[in-house]
Amino acid sequence: MLYSTYISKMKNIPEGKKKYLITRFIPNKFDVDKYENLTHRPDLSPSQTLLLRYKQDDDWAYFEMKFKREMNDREDLKLALEDIIKESKEEDIYIICYEKEVEICHRRLIGEYVRKQGIKYEEMKNN
Repeated sequence: MLYSTYISKMKNIPEGKKKYLITRFIPNKFDVDKYENLTHRPDLSPSQTLLLRYKQDDDWAYFEMKFKREMNDREDLKLALEDIIKESKEEDIYIICYEKEVEICHRRLIGEYVRKQGIKYEEMKNN
């Protein structure tokens, strides 16, 4: 199964679970090595061009349309999606991003994509 959440809720992820930080850039003062089973996966993030445009324009509809296109066209992202689909069939995987609201985060778009591939997906419940 694939779960998603945001950085400040990482402490609620069960011990021993595989976690992917799906941000283009690692947040300042964030130590990836401090967290067990956490891997930075920029290949599961929007392209730098798309991310910077979204930060400038704050146009979610445009971002969503373009990121969905990237999921179908960008080779590194397509391979990364294949990886998490395969892994999610065998174990629970957690994808983590900055954005608190899942409705306006690319992790939801990834979740919807994998769900269409037959993988169970949900946003982790807030504890």
